[in-house]
Amino acid sequence: MLPKQRYGKWLAASASLFLMACGDHSADQAWSSYHQQLADALNAPPPERMEPRNIGAFPERQQRLIELPETRDGMLNIYALRECQITSLIAARNNQLGRVAPPSQHWLYERTLWQRLDACWNSDVPDS
Repeated sequence: MLPKQRYGKWLAASASLFLMACGDHSADQAWSSYHQQLADALNAPPPERMEPRNIGAFPERQQRLIELPETRDGMLNIYALRECQITSLIAARNNQLGRVAPPSQHWLYERTLWQRLDACWNSDVPDS
C-alpha cells in the first residue's frame, strides 16, 4: 500500500471516529431505550422515572468537611512518650512524604496514632 493511500484511510477512519464521538449518546438515552424495549417485551408500560424515597439529599462538600486544628507539642513532651512508640510515627508524618500524603494516608496515620496513644494512656507512661 502506498503511503498516500495509507494516510487517506487513516484520515477517513479518524474523521469517522471523531464524528461518532460528537453524537448525543448519553446514558439517560440508553437507559430509556432499555426500559422501552423491556416494556415492549413484557407488554407493560415503561416504568416512570422518580427519585428514590429512601435516599435523602447528599450534603454539600463544605457541610461534610470538619475542620481539625493542628496539634503541636514540645520536644520534651514528645520525648516522654517515646515508650509509647509514637515518635517514629510522628517523624514519618512530618517528613516530606508525610506532608504531601493523600487524605487516606493521613487517616491511617491518625488511626494508628490514636490506637497507640490509647494503649499508652492505659499504661504507666502518663504517670512518669
